[in-house]
Amino acid sequence: MYGTNNYEASKIDAWMDLIADFVGAKIFDLYGFVYPLWQHPYNKEKFDDAVEVSKKMWALIDKQLSKHKYLINDRVTLADIILAGYYKNPLKYSLGKEFRSQFPKVEAYFAGLYNLKEFKNAIGEIKFVEKLEL
Repeated sequence: MYGTNNYEASKIDAWMDLIADFVGAKIFDLYGFVYPLWQHPYNKEKFDDAVEVSKKMWALIDKQLSKHKYLINDRVTLADIILAGYYKNPLKYSLGKEFRSQFPKVEAYFAGLYNLKEFKNAIGEIKFVEKLEL
């Protein structure tokens, strides 16, 4: 979960910091509007900005997945779990096939994570949205 040595643990820490700082600040703009009680109306400018941030993040993940099955190595780590948590709702509600098709390795990575027994037991079935519906 946290790597097999100090080097892997430091890489996991670095990914978690990157995810929290880079993705965390914008992620709510990708899906907050689907929950009316949250009073977070759709804002095209903020949404488009969050999509651009996600494109940069997914490009970085795509590059990393050229080396490993998961972010750090070939085992699920805490960094993978954190990232999957952040992108669960955007993948369900707003990041449609057009966006995901630009990053087939990342789409397969998320699908693989969400299909793991442990993920299904914790968060249920995740079905990716085909297209954003407002």
